[in-house]
Amino acid sequence: MIMKLVVRSAVLLSCILSLPLTSCVPKSGPDDEPEAEAASELTEASAADHVGVQLQHEISQALWGCFSVGADLTALGDVTGAKAVLRHCFSDNMDSETFLPPAYAGLAFSTSGGPDGWVDAAHQLYQSLHIQRAQHLITNIVIKKTGPNTAIVHSGALAVHVYPDEHVFNATVKFVDNFQRIHGVWKITHRAMTLTSVSQGPAWIP
Repeated sequence: MIMKLVVRSAVLLSCILSLPLTSCVPKSGPDDEPEAEAASELTEASAADHVGVQLQHEISQALWGCFSVGADLTALGDVTGAKAVLRHCFSDNMDSETFLPPAYAGLAFSTSGGPDGWVDAAHQLYQSLHIQRAQHLITNIVIKKTGPNTAIVHSGALAVHVYPDEHVFNATVKFVDNFQRIHGVWKITHRAMTLTSVSQGPAWIP
């Protein structure tokens, strides 16, 4: 094998020194076929899990253009509007679970039944905490395709929750979402949420 490479390199060098470049393109032969087949197989395998610009856009929109909006509407008490929005990014049977430090066990909630189940559970939690409104900011989106129509997506979020007296409750979380393309739309089928920090801030006094 090494001898073949040396001979090919010497022939190619003499060709480049004496002929136009277009005459020096090596022609494939029988020895090249296994390498070509291996390259083809690698290309096909890479295409199966390739994360392109379009997929990044669709997943990002599902998170910050759909989930964030739906969560904010839920905090406002617009249950109907929140469910309508979240149907665009939650599957009908989407379920979720939370993982919390012991000190925050009271904030845990799990859901089933897609957007309806999630909004009902989140709305109940917001009411119990007397939250009036919230803003959810999604960050650090990392997508890994697991098949032509499935993906696992890691992301982070900062959620700012506001009480009636305007002081705030901040929470940072990490999401691990199972996504599936359903009828051409990428939707979350399962969500695992881990609470990473909680803090409170006083209301601003002008």
